[in-house]
Amino acid sequence: MLWEFPLDIFHYGEPNGNKKIYSFINCLNTAGHYKQDWELFLELEKLMPEWEFKSFGASCRDGAITGIQNLADKMREASFIFQVKRWGDGYGHGIFNSFAVGRPVITRLEDYKGKLAEPLIQNGINSVTIDGRTPQEIATMLEGVGSRPSTDLDLMCKMAFGAFERNVDFDK
Repeated sequence: MLWEFPLDIFHYGEPNGNKKIYSFINCLNTAGHYKQDWELFLELEKLMPEWEFKSFGASCRDGAITGIQNLADKMREASFIFQVKRWGDGYGHGIFNSFAVGRPVITRLEDYKGKLAEPLIQNGINSVTIDGRTPQEIATMLEGVGSRPSTDLDLMCKMAFGAFERNVDFDK
């Protein structure tokens, strides 16, 4: 099936305690659909200078990642994955791959409301929802979790993977 992806490649990986926020949204830094999201990404990067921010994908600042193994490995390298998609259909490999590797997403719940990925997203448990929050509020939330990587981030990663396991069954 087109929606499936290999779970032997997109598998859970223990977080390594780094401070990395990655995006895998194609064309995030181009004008158009993602202009406000790119501006938010850049604002968070300024507010969080101790963190490494990377934007991967077609036409993105940090280039495309080729090969699904490389993509899965890069996702497991991150602490959080920036995943906002106002015009998505609610499935998207980005968000589902993120949960499969056990990485919390930074997202807007409204982007996924009533869509396939909505059951995965639990603010403060396995993701950070940014709906109605200022960049400073978002940065403060992320910094709080990131300052306790061996407790809060580890738990968020496990909870992200758990949400994937509970909600996704490719055999169905």
